[in-house]
Amino acid sequence: EFARVLAQLMDDPAKRKVMGSIGRTRIENELAWSYSVPQLLDAYRGLLLPKAKKFHWALHWWKDRGLRYTFHRSIALLKRYGFDSTRTKKRVKDGVDFLAQFGCQPTLPVPGQVVSKNGQFCRDLQESGVEFAVHGHDHMDFRALTPEEASHQFVMAEDAFRRNGIQFEGFRCPYLSYSDNLLSAIPNGAFKYSSNRAIWWDVVDRRVASKETAVFGKLQHFYRAESSNATVAIPRLNGHIVEIPASLPDDIQLLDGLKLGEKGLAEAWTEILRLTHRRGEVFTLLFHPELFGECKPAFENILTNARLLRPDVWVAPLREVSRWWLEKSRFSTKVNDDASGLQMTFECSGRATVLIRNVQTVELTHPWDAGYSVLEGRSVTVNGGQHPFIGISPTIPDKTKAFLSEQGYILDTSHEAPGCGLYLDSESLSKFNNELQLVEYIELSPAPLVRFWRWPNEAKSVLCVTGDLDATSLVDYATRFLPFGAH
Repeated sequence: EFARVLAQLMDDPAKRKVMGSIGRTRIENELAWSYSVPQLLDAYRGLLLPKAKKFHWALHWWKDRGLRYTFHRSIALLKRYGFDSTRTKKRVKDGVDFLAQFGCQPTLPVPGQVVSKNGQFCRDLQESGVEFAVHGHDHMDFRALTPEEASHQFVMAEDAFRRNGIQFEGFRCPYLSYSDNLLSAIPNGAFKYSSNRAIWWDVVDRRVASKETAVFGKLQHFYRAESSNATVAIPRLNGHIVEIPASLPDDIQLLDGLKLGEKGLAEAWTEILRLTHRRGEVFTLLFHPELFGECKPAFENILTNARLLRPDVWVAPLREVSRWWLEKSRFSTKVNDDASGLQMTFECSGRATVLIRNVQTVELTHPWDAGYSVLEGRSVTVNGGQHPFIGISPTIPDKTKAFLSEQGYILDTSHEAPGCGLYLDSESLSKFNNELQLVEYIELSPAPLVRFWRWPNEAKSVLCVTGDLDATSLVDYATRFLPFGAH
């Protein structure tokens, strides 16, 4: 641009004569400042400033972890990684092949930087059925970033994935460090789901606490999990993004944090599978592919058990769960109440499961679970009795109504709501300390109920195997915070 403008001036004889030699020098200096210096400053900001920020992030990393955690993690990393990526790639491939024997397609959240360095490897995994999710661009704590910096991470990661032909629909931040405060940082339309909300399951014998290392405590701090004793482990619609919760403890907490070994790991994860199946929820298993050898017995145990449980466990990658949850959110019910009875028509996909309980009907059904039967058609007529909905008082918060709708319950907010078999107002809602207690109250009620079930094709619960592939070598770890390392 500088050369073009200067050439235009020099090509005009009249202007050259008027300016003279001194004038031309002054013009050249002005143009140099206008067209060259800002570009150099932009280059400085784009190259040197991020390096300085890496010093800041590195200091945050060290301050947040401390010497004991760093020591324990360093020893573990030295055992599991090589200086090149050969060892890690073999473990990942072995793990993917093993899971495929059980019809399990894992979801691997991977940093954009790792994708850039291992494009062909990632494409090969994608061809074999692996789903990839964005794991930031650099593996860093997103809580240490401003929304602008977080947005830059997402944009760089998107670019790395697309340049290497890797498809993605969702993301998981390193250390599960995403929060709703960063919602504005997500590029519009970039993602369909997130898997960052952590739920802790009490499946570890408290007597093992004496084995606890600094790794366990620090990861508890990073993950900031909610208790499964107070929350329901299901996806949630957050704006246009489906949030699919991750289940803890993960492999590092159990193996490095509590030193439980392969047997203890298998027992803990199998118990989470049992609990999520009993409650009809999602078990988003979180592991790290470099630990596949130590996790293999646990995988064999839970996947074998998942095949035996009835009703079925739906084993699926995160993208399939996200797509289903969006599909389910569009279901609706048409109701007509006249002299012939209460007629209900369900507008939903063929995969939907419509459940009825304590309702007399002539339509075809078959037994399912927990006192429910599956309605085989897409309409039902109920003769007499209380309406099989949940009546909702005008005083009930919108958040509670949205939560109940996402469970698949049919809500009646009309003036006839008090006539439903179940009715919720402020007084009744105040008796529950958390959402889990509310759901348990509804499920244990003898009232008639018709609802959509949470999962497709009559599945009782869901199992998602997700592996955070943070790095492929020790070099990847070493260059995370080097001020002149690759971005």
